[in-house]
Amino acid sequence: MLCLQETKTTQIDTKATALFDRHGYHIAHIGSGGYNGVAIASALALDEIECSGGLGDEVLDREPRIATCLVGVPEPVRVVSVYASHGRQSTTRTSGTSWPP
Repeated sequence: MLCLQETKTTQIDTKATALFDRHGYHIAHIGSGGYNGVAIASALALDEIECSGGLGDEVLDREPRIATCLVGVPEPVRVVSVYASHGRQSTTRTSGTSWPP
């Protein structure tokens, strides 16, 4: 199991995808380009994949910072890859949220 943060890409590069495929890894990824982006790579199949943009929460869906899935080992385990804010005050990144707490 490998959780990645700050992938900074809209899609995983085809060479990287081929490398993961060759070693039997499944990938869940969400990203938008130059900022943010998270991924989960697993040798076990990924089920019920959900990512920012499809979580049904205005704040969590705002930027590609969360990927989650179930991995069966033999009972399902929820895996979450999160890219959290650096914690400094920023009006562009934290506007409208209560982060940092």
